Amino acid sequence: LSPDVLKSIMETNIYILSQVAVWCRKTHSDMLLMEPGTAVYEPTWKTDDYMTLWLNYIKLHVKTILLAPSWNYSVGSIGEVIYGLSLGLDVYDYEQNIKITPQIVDEKIAEVLATFELVEDQSRLEIPKIKAMIKDLRVLKDVWLLSIL
Repeated sequence: LSPDVLKSIMETNIYILSQVAVWCRKTHSDMLLMEPGTAVYEPTWKTDDYMTLWLNYIKLHVKTILLAPSWNYSVGSIGEVIYGLSLGLDVYDYEQNIKITPQIVDEKIAEVLATFELVEDQSRLEIPKIKAMIKDLRVLKDVWLLSIL
């Protein structure tokens, strides 16, 4: 994706996350809230860099994960959800007000993949690369969740 498109996506995500954070601070004032969208932004970082940071943070400090709208369209969020579930954390969808289960993760991934099929020029949006990353996360989900059963 071009730098302009990535910047636009980041700005939109940061705005949405800030709105979720405002709600969360009002309704759960007893909790420490780490909102990842504005906590760390490094233009030179790749997905793997952010995943290393956030998976370690989740492992060490997180008790509950609250997901912003359209979380399933973020490869990073999918990875964080799967990892959180593997650690036995509670994971909730803010928009739908539901507790996330491995079955819901599979349904949300299927929703994303079905949406991608509607895109005519998939290579321009790097959809094949994203599909491959999601496929890898599905395998990780099965491995991580089997390890806790």
